[in-house]
Amino acid sequence: MKQKARHTSTSNYYSLKMKLILGMWHILNLLFLISPLLMFIEINFGLFFIAKLIVDFITVKLLMKKFSYKFSVLEIFYLQIIYEIMLIINYQKGTFGKSEW
Repeated sequence: MKQKARHTSTSNYYSLKMKLILGMWHILNLLFLISPLLMFIEINFGLFFIAKLIVDFITVKLLMKKFSYKFSVLEIFYLQIIYEIMLIINYQKGTFGKSEW
């Protein structure tokens, strides 16, 4: 966990262009993850969640062969959610906590 927090905190030193690209990517992923909660406002928000799950599934399936990993369908879905949450936690911990190298 400490190593991941240190590596994530180095994103503060990325170029503005990379910060914008990565920031947009993770904000979109988080919005897609919470889109089921927005279905109470508009039912079509659920489509964003479904689209994210499909794209994540296809991406992971294609990369599994390349990196010789094996994930079940269930693992693909819940690990994507855990990844996005842990990214926020590690960034906060690495940026605002004391990092020991």
